[in-house]
Amino acid sequence: CLQLSRCLPPFAPPCAGPMVPSPRLRVAPCAARTLRRRAHSTVLAAAALAIGTAVVALGAGMATALPPADCGQFSMRICGKCIKRSAFDPTETLQELERGAKQAGWPAPAVVRGGCVRACQWPPNVELVYGGNNMAIVVDGMSDKELHFKSFVEVDTEGEATRAFGLASQLMVKRCEFQIQVDRSSGDSLGIQVGMQDGATLLVEAIAEGAVERWNEQHPGEAVAPGDRIVEVNGVRTLDDMLNECKKQELLDLSVRRR
Repeated sequence: CLQLSRCLPPFAPPCAGPMVPSPRLRVAPCAARTLRRRAHSTVLAAAALAIGTAVVALGAGMATALPPADCGQFSMRICGKCIKRSAFDPTETLQELERGAKQAGWPAPAVVRGGCVRACQWPPNVELVYGGNNMAIVVDGMSDKELHFKSFVEVDTEGEATRAFGLASQLMVKRCEFQIQVDRSSGDSLGIQVGMQDGATLLVEAIAEGAVERWNEQHPGEAVAPGDRIVEVNGVRTLDDMLNECKKQELLDLSVRRR
């Protein structure tokens, strides 16, 4: 009823951070960066708290007013011009937060360098953008100045970088994740083949006859498709717990992330 891909998780590049333990593979962190990672642990915890707060606020029964956005199309662009005018470069902190969020199964924008965002008198600047046209996104929690420029400004400490990343991730939870409810109480199979390459989410690789297919037929606007990721089942988000919940023959509440 729930088929698992046998693909092994990809190896992380050297010094890219600890991988999430899985039944197949365990990789120790790079010893040369252990002390620095400990210093960043409070930053990661703060970001996780910010994102988790958003998830609780949304609730399991949230209705999505707009079609789910493609999670992979979000990125945080750091103004390359601003970096030269500031004593603090938020790139390393934001990249650390991106890795930590992805390993924990949370949505995370890609961290990239970009051009000027027209607010260089308040460096460094970081904007959340979407799609191939890099459309700047206004984020709940921005200050009046940030709303004017559609960019996070004066991201000049680890705390400010954590704030910007947390607010961006909250928006991604709202826009990229949607909830479905499938019924297995009659003994139907779930009807999906999933992979666990990232060690944190269930990647939908194929859909067959079963409860998910029936949901898709009844809810075409929120249909689950190959490439989507199941990130929560009946309120749990750890990989083993989600797998156990999927095996139950009852009503299942699933949170799905678009791509």
